[in-house]
Amino acid sequence: MVSKSHLKVALCLFASAAQAGMQEGYKAYQEGDYPLAFKEFRQMAWEGDKDVQFFLGLMYAIGQGVAKDEKEGAIWYEKSAKQGYAGAQVNLGHLYYKGAGVPQDYEKAVFWYRAAAVQGLAQAQYSLGLMYDFGLGVRADLKEAANWYRKAADQGYASAQHNLGVFFQQGKGSSPDLKEAAVWFEKAAQQGYLPSQFNIGYMYDQGDGVAADLILAYKWIFLAARAGDEKSKTWQSSLESRMTPEQIEKAKALAAEWKKQHL
Repeated sequence: MVSKSHLKVALCLFASAAQAGMQEGYKAYQEGDYPLAFKEFRQMAWEGDKDVQFFLGLMYAIGQGVAKDEKEGAIWYEKSAKQGYAGAQVNLGHLYYKGAGVPQDYEKAVFWYRAAAVQGLAQAQYSLGLMYDFGLGVRADLKEAANWYRKAADQGYASAQHNLGVFFQQGKGSSPDLKEAAVWFEKAAQQGYLPSQFNIGYMYDQGDGVAADLILAYKWIFLAARAGDEKSKTWQSSLESRMTPEQIEKAKALAAEWKKQHL
């Protein structure tokens, strides 16, 4: 199943396509008229337009305006990917990674992730980093994994920021650097990434890489707990046992301010 993040990338990459005579299909898609959008896209896809081929693949993969068919989605993704369309390349990589619509093949996943990553697509850079991190379809290489995580993290990709924080926290491939880990966890936490919210909250609690601050610790732990993170719920109780009511109130006010700004 294509994630919300994949769809977000799809919509961003589609902007150029909308300028290439596809306004009617794009307008229908934006308005939720998927059958009409599918009809418009399919005709242009057969004519070889790589942007439309990508979107047609997406609609098949998700099941919008047509019965869900990941095999057919992979066919159209590949037509677009071979013409260099980064969104199709990364989504085709995801299908090979999962074995959805195509046989599972980590090496092919790496091939398509790399094709999109070198074009600067953050999602592909993150995915390629994962493959190097865990040695899937390529020989494990922590230095190379960190390199691709950083490229994606520098573009604001929260999952990559978190994983880069883990690298610094655990000293994967180098010596631990808790100060640098805290920087990346906080960047991802600011975007609402739950694992990073817990991690930076814990670091403020323990004074790891940052000055110890129970109020900031509680702010992040409270936000993650309210979003359903079980580990944060447990740690919230631990923090409350060591804080005054005034401190807790101030921390909750900071959390409310963050939610107002980010949600």
